[in-house]
Amino acid sequence: MIEPDHLDILVRVGRGETLSQVAAELYRTQPTITHAIRKLETLLGAPVWRRHGRGVQLTAVGRHIAARGESILADLWRLEDEVAGLAAGRLGTLRIGVECHPCFDWLTRVVGGFLRTWREVDLDVVRGVEFAGYAPLLDRRIDVLITPDPRPHDHIDSVAVLPYRLVLAVSRDHPLSDTAYVTAADLVSETLFTYPVDRSRLDIFTALLDPANVEPRRVEAIETTEIMLELVAAGRGVTALPDWLVAETPHLTGVRIGPDGIAKTLVASYRDEDAGLAYLQAFIAGLR
Repeated sequence: MIEPDHLDILVRVGRGETLSQVAAELYRTQPTITHAIRKLETLLGAPVWRRHGRGVQLTAVGRHIAARGESILADLWRLEDEVAGLAAGRLGTLRIGVECHPCFDWLTRVVGGFLRTWREVDLDVVRGVEFAGYAPLLDRRIDVLITPDPRPHDHIDSVAVLPYRLVLAVSRDHPLSDTAYVTAADLVSETLFTYPVDRSRLDIFTALLDPANVEPRRVEAIETTEIMLELVAAGRGVTALPDWLVAETPHLTGVRIGPDGIAKTLVASYRDEDAGLAYLQAFIAGLR
């Protein structure tokens, strides 16, 4: 088999270096260099160089190997750097899943600094894993799950990154906008906008409406947060959203849900085996 040492020797000779120069640069003796090339010639069944005066000159076979060797060695050295980077946690691809529809906008605001600092790490936000639990983490479709609903798991670590309250978003001229808090009965005559997920994963139902056995006048699923915000601002209905999102949206007011409110925490979950990855920990620190 042609080995990297063979390529390195022939590339250097092809550049015009003498055997003594090659030996010095590779920290070998000249007889060791000659012996390595003899083994290669035996393997190939053809000479790769011939004596020429006090030096050597590559044959056609040697010139071909040297020409190809330049790119092959470059690829090998690049691979070594990549492997070292992966092992050190400074190189890789970080795939983020978000189990929180309105959190996509929040996430896009915090990744810029990470990307500027960790230039050898690719970042990908994977859609289609919302409300899928830890399955995408465990089967390696994603590396970090941003979720407001962490679950205990033996092989998953979780770090709190953003505490918030779920509030009822209403237009500023809505009758409920000046209310201290809303009750389930307050929503009987309302159109409630929700994301298109099972109601068992929506806190407005599990924490307020279902315990009171109350249904809004109408429930309408909306795919896009921006459209939902516009509908609420126009007085077409109400929705439950994080307080930080409502606070920065013009023409909306956030009202506490129930007398005690609904406190939530956004959590970053990842496989415990990846806890030593430097770029993963840096990403999570940035979220916090």
